[in-house]
Amino acid sequence: MKPTKEERLYMIGTCLNLYPPSIKNELISNASFRNIYGFNLDSNLSIQNLNTSFKRSNLYASARESASSGGMAVKINDTNQYVWTLTLDSYSEFSYIVSLTKGSETFLLDDFWPFITDIDERLSIFEHECTKRQLPSEDINYWSQKLETILLSDDDINDLHDDLNNTPFSNTEQLIRELEIGASALKTMVPQNIKYYARLIGIHKDSTNILEYAKSELKIHFKTLLQNDTYVGIESALLMSSHSAIIQLLSEVEFDETILIKVFENLLTQGDLISQAGLIELGISLLTNYPNLEASIEKLLLKIVDKPANHNEQQWDLLNALIILVDSELSLLQIFQNKPTFYRRLAAFTQAALIQRATIRANVHDNKFIPNVIEQRSMTFYCQNLIDLRLEPRWLPDYQTPKQLKMELVGRIYLSALQSEKQLNQTRLGDILFDSNSLSPSPQLSLGINFMLSGPLEGNISPSKLPLDISKEFEKELYTAQLNIRGITPLLNIAQIWRLEIDHTKHLINILKEAKHKLYQTKNQDEIISILQGIAIVSAISRNTELAAELVILSRRY
Repeated sequence: MKPTKEERLYMIGTCLNLYPPSIKNELISNASFRNIYGFNLDSNLSIQNLNTSFKRSNLYASARESASSGGMAVKINDTNQYVWTLTLDSYSEFSYIVSLTKGSETFLLDDFWPFITDIDERLSIFEHECTKRQLPSEDINYWSQKLETILLSDDDINDLHDDLNNTPFSNTEQLIRELEIGASALKTMVPQNIKYYARLIGIHKDSTNILEYAKSELKIHFKTLLQNDTYVGIESALLMSSHSAIIQLLSEVEFDETILIKVFENLLTQGDLISQAGLIELGISLLTNYPNLEASIEKLLLKIVDKPANHNEQQWDLLNALIILVDSELSLLQIFQNKPTFYRRLAAFTQAALIQRATIRANVHDNKFIPNVIEQRSMTFYCQNLIDLRLEPRWLPDYQTPKQLKMELVGRIYLSALQSEKQLNQTRLGDILFDSNSLSPSPQLSLGINFMLSGPLEGNISPSKLPLDISKEFEKELYTAQLNIRGITPLLNIAQIWRLEIDHTKHLINILKEAKHKLYQTKNQDEIISILQGIAIVSAISRNTELAAELVILSRRY
């Protein structure tokens, strides 16, 4: 027997209640889902700072009535049955607002332009919104076709607003608003929709690493960012400066020098650290064509490399904490489950940079935030990135520290400078970047050997071959090494920076076997753990299963 409409809705409601609230709300808010099962959604819309609300259907119907009558006043009841007067008026060239009046009370609601009846004007405002929010062309085409119809349904208008708000531009604005009142929501800091991240860092298709991604999918994304407002586009693109391949792609674009200088001036005081480092790297690569950038590069470079006494080191701590927060939350959300690790990490680093930029622009400082994030999120972050080692073994979660983060970004600036060292040595930039007697990093950069470690987006990229002069010295040490912390350290250091040859790992296997899996004069527990971890890193990076098997035997002994 076929159930009645009421019975069917009851069964649907019962089934929905079996799901977690997040899944239930997502299903209910989906217009296609509601259409399939034949039920409508009519929510109450609360007015901020006002102890009242309106039925969505009533509010939208009244807005349509006012729009169709040229902005005439329409009576509408709130959920408490108080009568209000509603009018839809033009607020500016690209804005229409609803005015709600009851006695001496008047409240304005914005973003009601989709209700206007003039299709050309509606499309013009939509085009303005798309430019501001950097909407991709496929989404623009979809909504343009919808907006060409006489009237949009309530669901269409809700979906349109949701789509326009599901952008980095809107997320930044919302973050700043929440930060200013001291109430940042996690879902604002880490949006839960994969479409948001596609708009933040581009749509991933089939690239297997960051180098391939920068040469293919990211080109399309940069075209979207830069096609209308170059200044805004550059600032958006610089949020993704987590890898030099991305800066290389950006350097291929022809820019107006005055716009670049304007970007430097703004990010000097209002920029996040990732964008600032990326902009310096970009400026150095463009200095030949844009010589007037020199002074701007110098100012920003000095701010990045200044000693702790002169520079707010807390910003490095904040960026590190934000990366841990975003990446751990994305891992829990599992919206990147079918994507490569580098893509999720690019999203995490870029969103962290966006949040840091928002905190700077909101002028917010919370001393409790950083330790709270480290305490509550480090374990999730660490475990997820240990799992990632299966596919991307060259980047360890232990590398995620403020010190290493700074060393990597400053190290990239130094490596970029090496490509233009002759030109830079003729400027004051050379004095900041290079040692006075060689091309080694200047002491001002505070770079240790760790700046050569693989970056977070390079976990599956094959490293460079070991230089010949280093190789000879290394092999001399390796072939006389004993199975202790002193003997294993050179191999561990080399493995994390350069490519190990098969002979190197074979020799380590032979050392283990010849020593019968006994450590030489080693009883200190910390040293034992360091040796085991070191061999584990070497076996993971080299993907050597035989070495891993020998490590299992050694681990069981200790």
